[in-house]
Amino acid sequence: MNCGLPTFATNQGGPAEIIVDGISGFHIDPKNGDESSKIIADFFERCKVDPGHWNKYSLEGLKRINECYTWKIYAYKLLNMGGMYSFWRQLNKEQKLAKQRYIELFL
Repeated sequence: MNCGLPTFATNQGGPAEIIVDGISGFHIDPKNGDESSKIIADFFERCKVDPGHWNKYSLEGLKRINECYTWKIYAYKLLNMGGMYSFWRQLNKEQKLAKQRYIELFL
């Protein structure tokens, strides 16, 4: 998805959260091979008829990644979550600056 490829992934676990089915990619049921095969085959058939179909899912997948799953977003979520715990409140000024520099390495 991050490489701009239309994505087909299991409807279980992380991919079910990351992919918006039918918009930024496709959920497939690993326990239902016939249905999964049909979803994939239908996608490629549609691409034959409409060359822009591939690009639509490619762009929507990249948009989803950039809106929700960058290192910068992850780092800020981590900081906000960590801010709830008293450990982070006990840091002195120098430690807070060091923590901020460390987090910025991921941005």
